[in-house]
Amino acid sequence: MPERQRKLKIAVINYSSSGLFHYACCLVSALAEQSNTEILFLTSSHNNQALLPRGSNVRVLTQAAPHQQAGFWRWLLNLREQQLIYQTIKHFQPDVIHLTDSHAVYVPHAWWLRRYPIVFTQHDPLMHPGDVYPLASRIIHATQQRLARRIIVHGQFLKKTLVARGLDPVRISVILHGDYSFLLRWRDATISPIPNSVLFFGRIADYKGLDILLESLIQLQTGGVAPVLILAGAGDLGPYQSLLEKVRNKIIDNRTIPEEEIIHYFQRATLIALPYREASQSGIISIAMPAETPIVATTVGALPEILVHRQNSLLVPPNNPIALAASLREVLEKPALRVQLVHGARETVATKLTWPRIAVQYRQVYQAVL
Repeated sequence: MPERQRKLKIAVINYSSSGLFHYACCLVSALAEQSNTEILFLTSSHNNQALLPRGSNVRVLTQAAPHQQAGFWRWLLNLREQQLIYQTIKHFQPDVIHLTDSHAVYVPHAWWLRRYPIVFTQHDPLMHPGDVYPLASRIIHATQQRLARRIIVHGQFLKKTLVARGLDPVRISVILHGDYSFLLRWRDATISPIPNSVLFFGRIADYKGLDILLESLIQLQTGGVAPVLILAGAGDLGPYQSLLEKVRNKIIDNRTIPEEEIIHYFQRATLIALPYREASQSGIISIAMPAETPIVATTVGALPEILVHRQNSLLVPPNNPIALAASLREVLEKPALRVQLVHGARETVATKLTWPRIAVQYRQVYQAVL
């Protein structure tokens, strides 16, 4: 049978939550649209089951794998649950196994996973200030890197980072992060943008630079602008309380935002700020661009590989509240600039970030590791 007609059997595994789960679902759905493809998708039943991929060529196994640490370790020590993973994949007989997250579950299964061609999407090869389990993360990353015949990262900067650590560049491929336009299904036509609003969205961690954004907003207040902070995401706000008290206008939702509510925050915002001190890449871009929310971000990690200054975003150097404040002011005060950035973002999504395009790139990787 010619290679182009050969059926490809892919086992995609992702036991993580939120953005990593979204990534896996979008990828599996796009792969399922390709001819001669059969997919087994393993994930946690604690994720949103309504988002699971459907199709006659997709089989899904969900397990009650908790996302919280204590419950997860009990599940990981449940031999029946772990045997189910092994038996399900053995019965499916995949050509390729694709690990789409970095997860502790793969460590005890490494002994048999190495029998298969493995592709590993490493979304974040970097360790960041404030990471909760740095040692465990290093062990997990190292285990999956050793297993993988091919490692996927979302930018040349990240490939260079892994090569600098001694990994063979031939084993590393760059595939951009796809868009999260699926969230638009929950768009609410009754929601209107809040004038002069600046959104900070996602998990709160030191490296994301919330304090830098707050300093910028305080500067804008003293300069005659009345910005409104919209802060939506889980994390400890204790270190930021003194700065938050100085921001006069603010809306704070300090929790993990459910999928069906995410797009509402982007609808309310005049712009979104990514004031990161450092980063690898950001799934927030994959939401903001299809949501048509203008982006102001820092020039860190692989962000400048997808964000182009004055085309689809405004870019500023990291750790610079003055420069950030100036760019925030410009976007808030210039409607024409916002239209320009939204148009550029729309072009970026259409030409670089669609899932059918990304699925083709992944299929090429799968074929290469066989």
